[in-house]
Amino acid sequence: MNWFSGWAYPVSCLGELGEKTSQFPMIGSWSLGSFQPLEMAVKNPRSIRGMVLVSSTPRFCATDGFESGLPEANLRAMQRAFARDPRATLENFHRLCAAPAALPAGELLGRVEKSLSLGIEALSAGLRELREKDFRREVSKIEIPVLLLHGGEDRVIPAGASRWLAAKLPHAKIVTLPGAGHDLPVRNADWVATEISKFAGELA
Repeated sequence: MNWFSGWAYPVSCLGELGEKTSQFPMIGSWSLGSFQPLEMAVKNPRSIRGMVLVSSTPRFCATDGFESGLPEANLRAMQRAFARDPRATLENFHRLCAAPAALPAGELLGRVEKSLSLGIEALSAGLRELREKDFRREVSKIEIPVLLLHGGEDRVIPAGASRWLAAKLPHAKIVTLPGAGHDLPVRNADWVATEISKFAGELA
């Protein structure tokens, strides 16, 4: 699989999951990383056999008619905080990604360092993309099979976003892992890989 990762997470963070799913001829994405595959599926659907969206959303911020997002004011506050103190902002973000689980200090430090390796400009651009991108009108045009995986306790992108996608995508299957948070593909790589394997078998 070709994976697209979420904001502040290099694709290398999905190393274990990538190894477990490398044999499947599909596109996999997580969080912010889902915007590019969604666009590809609309513009060039024949290039994609199947797609896996983990902890994904068609729009990050909540708005009229779409409540399964975070308030835009929260994201704007995060942008301002990131401009002042990137490290502290990333620490808070990674704690939120891990919730409801606690993130040990050493693991938190490692995640923050990997995020900073992406560069401040790239991270800032990702936050702007989260605020601007909106695929709600396009998703009903996506005819390829899509597997939606989401943590039931996700505090970054509510699980309702995947339920919204499942209702709009013509050929979608949704599976939720109770008690899991936003770092689902990192913390629960085995579970994600198993669900992808089942989905791939259905496409065969």
